[in-house]
Amino acid sequence: HPIPCVTKLLQAGVWFESGESSEMMDVQFKNGVMRIPPIMILENAESLIRNLIAYEQCDATCRDKITSYAILLNNLIESGRDLDYLCQTGIVTCYLSSEEVSSFFRRLYSDADVVYYTYAKLSQDVNLYCRARWPKWRATLLRDYFDNPWSILSFVAAILFLFLNFLQ
Repeated sequence: HPIPCVTKLLQAGVWFESGESSEMMDVQFKNGVMRIPPIMILENAESLIRNLIAYEQCDATCRDKITSYAILLNNLIESGRDLDYLCQTGIVTCYLSSEEVSSFFRRLYSDADVVYYTYAKLSQDVNLYCRARWPKWRATLLRDYFDNPWSILSFVAAILFLFLNFLQ
């Protein structure tokens, strides 16, 4: 199953962090946190990645790493909102418009065949995590009710007040 977009993953309780790995394609998912090494998208990136994908398609010894990476990012970036969030977290730095980047990954691998999808295990783990109820509930609770420190403080004060009343 393909991995959901960033917006859907956030609703399911997945958090995103900029990865520390020196390898661009070292995407990791552990305990509800997806770590993606930073990527910079420049004007010439499309031709470079297209050429690398074409090379992978021609060389039988290649394992479709770049094609898999393009598919992963295409699945994650479905809209401008997804891209904006990845830019805010420092994962993506782009010098193109949101619409250009969203269509950028769709155009990359349109005719490419993927024999070995590098991120199959990652996609499976993320989809399993998204089906669990607790991460969704926690994400909704944090997003809708505890979105600032004052709401958390007032909740703790209310619980403390009820506890002290109960003791009395």
